[in-house]
Amino acid sequence: HVSELAEWSCQLVREIVKKRGDKERWKTTFDGFYLTRGFHSNNSSATLHDYESGGIAWYTHRTKRGAGHNWKGTSGGSEGDMFNELMEKVKLAGFNIAEVV
Repeated sequence: HVSELAEWSCQLVREIVKKRGDKERWKTTFDGFYLTRGFHSNNSSATLHDYESGGIAWYTHRTKRGAGHNWKGTSGGSEGDMFNELMEKVKLAGFNIAEVV
């Protein structure tokens, strides 16, 4: 249920952006972070935030071990991979990014 709640929360932020009229020229911030600092981290996550509200509009996660593992590279490499995934999600939702701050 946690993923459903997270997606519901992100959808609310995206709706706010649309109602504000910023879907075509959206200003966002990106944050990539790790459960443990350093190249040896087994888990990393990334978020795209609406610059004006600070709300999270999209998120993703990478893990190198355990059930559901979805990454084999370094933790630093996962950050770029997650950024690309989030950009694809934005594009598929019909948003156009004006600026990543």
